[in-house]
Amino acid sequence: VQPNIITYNTFIGACARTEGDEETRRRAFSLVLAAFAELQANGLRADGYTWPAIWQACQCHLDVDADLPKINSLFDVTVKNGAFNELLFNSIRGFLPPSFLQ
Repeated sequence: VQPNIITYNTFIGACARTEGDEETRRRAFSLVLAAFAELQANGLRADGYTWPAIWQACQCHLDVDADLPKINSLFDVTVKNGAFNELLFNSIRGFLPPSFLQ
């Protein structure tokens, strides 16, 4: 059975809400990136549910200072996919430094 976008969104959302120690949260974030890569490899496009879940995972599992290169890369992918809009901006601006969003 081939997963569809709903399957991926559910999985990514569950990973984004993973709690635990730093190692557990980092593994959850790695699973988010793997699921995102897989959905793209399967010819699916991230949608209005995928992007907020991915950014929720960033907020919950990454350290803004230590993981800024990952965040920059993901931001670039988000923009290139045309997914950066006001709703997404409002959901990520609470954890990114103001200088990042200028």
